Amino acid sequence: VASNFKPQIRELVFDIDLSDYDDVRTCCQGATVCRRCWRFVAAAVTVTDTCLKEDFGFTHRLWVYSGRRGVHCWVADKMARELTNEARTAVINYCS
Repeated sequence: VASNFKPQIRELVFDIDLSDYDDVRTCCQGATVCRRCWRFVAAAVTVTDTCLKEDFGFTHRLWVYSGRRGVHCWVADKMARELTNEARTAVINYCS
């Protein structure tokens, strides 16, 4: 029965979307992306990556363009994969 299956470990994934910055972007809105507003994503990646590396010590991070309007960061460190839901939420809130 599918309801008996529970994940043992999971990657920690961050999703940064340009639409999250619609209240401060003046050039585009929604899924529309230009060079000017892409700077918001670049800044978010820099800040988040620094936080994950320096504050949590995560070394296995993969940043990937999501294909539409932002990027995803997959954190595959063993410690990150074994985090509880509460700990995941705490990491995300700390880095946000």
